[in-house]
Amino acid sequence: MTKRNQIVRQRSRLKNIIQSILHSHLIPSCPHADLCGASGRAWLLGQVLPEDEQLAIERHLREFDRLGEDLKVIERDLARSALGDEGVKRLMTIPGVDMVALATMWAKRQTAHAYNIKSHRDQERRWVERAETAYARFVAGWNPRGPKRARTGAATEVRR
Repeated sequence: MTKRNQIVRQRSRLKNIIQSILHSHLIPSCPHADLCGASGRAWLLGQVLPEDEQLAIERHLREFDRLGEDLKVIERDLARSALGDEGVKRLMTIPGVDMVALATMWAKRQTAHAYNIKSHRDQERRWVERAETAYARFVAGWNPRGPKRARTGAATEVRR
C-alpha cells in the first residue's frame, strides 16, 4: 500500500508541475476534467509555450504514463494477494467497497494480527519506557531562564 500511495502522490505532483508551467505563462486551467487524459493532452498540444517548457511538459507526461503502468502492476499484485483471503472475498460483496479500500482494510488487519504477538507488545513497552526515561532526564536538566530584562524606556522617551 505504501508504494501505491507514493506513486499516486508522485502522479499528482506531476500534474501540479504541469499546471504551474501553464500558470507561469498565464494560460488558464484546463477546461477538461483530466489534464493528463486524452482530451486534456489534446488541449495541451494546442497551447502556445516556449520550446523548453513544451519539452518539460512532454517529459512530465511520459513520467506520468510510466508511473501509471507501475500503478497497474502494483494494483494487480494487491488484488492477487487480497483475493487469496476468504474474508476479503466476503468484503467484496459490500457495495461501494473498491480494491483500494479492501487492500487498506486487509493490510490493517494484518498489522493488528501482528500486534497480538506478545513479543511485539513487550518491545513497544520497552521503547515507551526508554522514551519516558530520556524525557525525565531532559526535564531534570532543564535550566529555566529568568524574567526578561526591564525595558529601557526608549519607547516612552519624549523626542525633541
